[in-house]
Amino acid sequence: MSKSPLVSVLIPVYNSEAYVKEAVDSILNQTYQNLEVIIINDGSSDGSLEILENIQDLRVQLVSRENRGLVQTLNEGIDLATGEFLVRMDSDDISTEDRIEKQLKYMLKNQEVVVCGCFYEEFGARQVIIKNPTKYTTIERNLCWGPVVCHPSVMIKKSVFEDGLRFEDEFFTAEDYKLWVDVLEKGKIANIPEVLLKYRVHDGQITSDKNHKQKATHAKVSQLALKKIARIELSLETITTVLFGGDYSKALSEISSLPKDLFKYTRYLLFKNNFESISFLEKVETFRFYILKKININF
Repeated sequence: MSKSPLVSVLIPVYNSEAYVKEAVDSILNQTYQNLEVIIINDGSSDGSLEILENIQDLRVQLVSRENRGLVQTLNEGIDLATGEFLVRMDSDDISTEDRIEKQLKYMLKNQEVVVCGCFYEEFGARQVIIKNPTKYTTIERNLCWGPVVCHPSVMIKKSVFEDGLRFEDEFFTAEDYKLWVDVLEKGKIANIPEVLLKYRVHDGQITSDKNHKQKATHAKVSQLALKKIARIELSLETITTVLFGGDYSKALSEISSLPKDLFKYTRYLLFKNNFESISFLEKVETFRFYILKKININF
C-alpha cells in the first residue's frame, strides 16, 4: 500500500445551493492533497449545479443526472471511486483542513480498521460536540442498538466493497447503520477522539420523534446486529421498546438473556426511553449508569 494513496471523496448533492461551495472547499483545501473528489448532483432543482460547474479543480469529477435518491447515489459513487480509501462528505457540512490527513494516518497505522469516524461538532440550529465511542468493545456493543459512527465523517477502505457490498434501498433511513453491521465482518470500526467534522443542523432536521417507517427500519437493523454480534434473537417489539419506548416490563424480561455487559447497556437504553413510566428506583439506576458512562467507566 502506498504511503500517499489516492483518496476518493464522495459528495452527493441535492438542493444544497446555500452550503455546497463551502462544503466542497473544505475538501479541496485539505492538507492531504492526493484526492479525487466525486460530486454527484442528484437532480437538484435549485442552483447547486451552476455552483458546482464553476468549481475549477482538476481533482473534481462532476456527475449530474436525474434524481435517484441517496442510496443509489452513494452506490454510484462507490463504483466510480478509484482510490484505496473512500471518504464520505455531505454537501452542507464542513471538514477540518486536516481531517483526511489524520484519518488516513490512523488507518495506515491500524491496518485492522476498515471504517474510521471521528468526533464531530453539530452547528447551526443546535450547538453540541458529539463524542462517539472509541473503545472497540464499546463500539461493537453499541452497534447492536444504533450507528456508532457519523456517516459523513467516515473514511472507508475501498476494499470492503470488492465483493459487492453496497448500501441497500431496503434499509433507507438506516442504510449507513446496516452497512456498519455488515462491515464488522471485514474488520474493525474506529473513531478518532478529535473533532474533524462540523455537521450542519437545520431547523427542519430537529424533531423529537422519528416517523414510524424510520423506527421500524432502525429496529430491523438492530435485530440483525444483535443476531450477528451477540448471537441473540430478540423480538422486534422488544427492540422497538428499548429504542423508542413501549411495554418496558415485558422487554426487561426478554433482554435478561443478553450477556452481562450488553444487558447493562440495553437496560440503560430501555429505562432511558421509558423514563416517564418507570419506578423511582429504576430512575436512580438510569442516572447511575448515565453518570458512570459520562466519566468513561465502560460497562
